[in-house]
Amino acid sequence: MACYIFGYGSLINMLYNTEELPDAINRPVWPIMVNGLQRTKNVLLKDKKHVVFGVKDHLTQSCNGILFPVNKDELMRLRIREGLYDPIELPAERILPKYGPASQYNFVLNANLKIYCFYPKENALTTSNKLPFLPGYLKICYDGCRRISDQFYKDFLTKMRRRTIKKYKSRKRK
Repeated sequence: MACYIFGYGSLINMLYNTEELPDAINRPVWPIMVNGLQRTKNVLLKDKKHVVFGVKDHLTQSCNGILFPVNKDELMRLRIREGLYDPIELPAERILPKYGPASQYNFVLNANLKIYCFYPKENALTTSNKLPFLPGYLKICYDGCRRISDQFYKDFLTKMRRRTIKKYKSRKRK
């Protein structure tokens, strides 16, 4: 049975994944958009001083990221690395082939395909907007996005900025 990971934060940068995925640099990846998913700055690290990205289901949002194949051993190594998250299966019908010809995404329609997304565990969530990102974390994410395409990088930034602007405006009104 085929197994894929949807990476939406540091997992976008395959150069950063070489410890868990020895051939990460040469591994095939498919840039995609997932309907009904929102990338959020909501995962509190164990140091309680920094945050990283998580996701949550949100009907009117979408989130770009990459799909890449993994075997059982690699999935286990990623589960250890992503200890603040649980791998939850994503339905294939939520995936949009935005960044290339639809024909290259035909494998997604395979009924036996398992696609996992790392959702934050409840005890790792924070609602604080004041905590900074882990130093170097955004650079890892941005570098991974830039390696995919200019449009992918722009979409990543646009989705982040819209939410940041909305939060700023709502705070300003109070």
